[in-house]
Amino acid sequence: MTLLNRITIVLAISALLLITLFFGVTNYIINASFNTYMSENLEKRDADLVDYIENTYQSNGSFSDDVLLNLSHQAMTNNITITIMGQDQTIIWKSSQGMIDGGMMGGMMGGPQKGQYIENSYTVDATNKPTLYVLIGQYESTLLSREDVKFRNSLNNGLIISAVLGIVLATSLGVFLAQNISKPIKNLKEATDRLRYGNLKERVTLDSNTREINDLKDSINYLASTLEEQEQLRKRLTSDVSHELRTPLHALQNQFEAMIDGVFEPTKERIETCNNEVFRLANLVKDLEKLTSLDQTDDKLNKERYPLSEIMLPVIHQFESVVKAKQITIQFEKVNNPDLHIDKDKMTQVMFNLLSNAYDFTEQGGKITVTTRQEQKDAVITVSDTGIGISEQDIKHIFERFYRVEQSRNRETGGAGLGLSIVNSIIQAHNGDINVYSKLNEGTIFTITLPIKHSK
Repeated sequence: MTLLNRITIVLAISALLLITLFFGVTNYIINASFNTYMSENLEKRDADLVDYIENTYQSNGSFSDDVLLNLSHQAMTNNITITIMGQDQTIIWKSSQGMIDGGMMGGMMGGPQKGQYIENSYTVDATNKPTLYVLIGQYESTLLSREDVKFRNSLNNGLIISAVLGIVLATSLGVFLAQNISKPIKNLKEATDRLRYGNLKERVTLDSNTREINDLKDSINYLASTLEEQEQLRKRLTSDVSHELRTPLHALQNQFEAMIDGVFEPTKERIETCNNEVFRLANLVKDLEKLTSLDQTDDKLNKERYPLSEIMLPVIHQFESVVKAKQITIQFEKVNNPDLHIDKDKMTQVMFNLLSNAYDFTEQGGKITVTTRQEQKDAVITVSDTGIGISEQDIKHIFERFYRVEQSRNRETGGAGLGLSIVNSIIQAHNGDINVYSKLNEGTIFTITLPIKHSK
């Protein structure tokens, strides 16, 4: 069942139930009001008749023909029977039965009346006279006058017409609302289908008054942009991996073909060149294996508790002799020296990669600074340099595999674009974060945050 049909059916059923409930309650209230109205009218009518009989009896002590004729007229007009009984329950006078079975109101209502016969008894007490009893009775069907019945039927018919019109209106409104809700969702579905079939440039452009649909549209467009970007990175990754593998393989192929054809002698230097290319391939495969193992699980981390300086100082001392070649100053600032539960070898590799990166992109006479400090429950390590910096466009990709900020410069230094990706994977395996701030021609700052987990 489509969303349009489902919403329409739900709204139509809801409207039907509400209108039916409204009709039932309204009809009940009208009938209850009519019954109260008729009960009060009947009580007043009976009270007037009893007062008339009592006053006449009090004045005359009996009932003249004119009085009885008036009572007969009242009985015929109201379609009731009036019975006057003495103290000994003997009938003194009774209106004609034909008046109630087929009299004036009986003829007006369409023939003899039916239903339960209701009779009320009243006592007539006159001073110094015997007590009399007055019985007033009529059928239920004659409680309402013709006008009363017509008015009530008109109300009920009006309610029925209103209910039918309400159902039709509610159903039409339901269809309209369902279309307004389902149409943008249908457009979103069509857009996601186009994305699924490979059109990653597809974007949703609908404008809805519903905030949730607009949020969904923005999420789909963000997902599409991310997928398109990832697809471009995947293609570039394939190209970079191919290049990194092809370059040493071509060098080996050329060397071996030249030696086989007799162009080059298989000297020790030639063989060492080939060995260097093989070594380069081996290092590339080793780096890929490191990334794969770090992505899969952190169970292989050999974590122990170490002071942070015990990780920093050996790597810094190792680089002090390296940076002299470019007259670069390397400085270590130890604000705090917290103990960390970490894998020493992996964190040493992190520092080695970051310092190598800083050295490669810092020009002669520059400066590299390493600081350690504690901020609440975290240890913070920063590695900053005064190098060439990274552009805003490149900075969001630097932790991706095989990504190179300056491809020609990295190839000269032998980088494959895996160093920072390995750094990021190791930090994440330690439940930490790494962020980078950089400005072109001014330098770069890498900030590592690691949780300090105290021993129990």
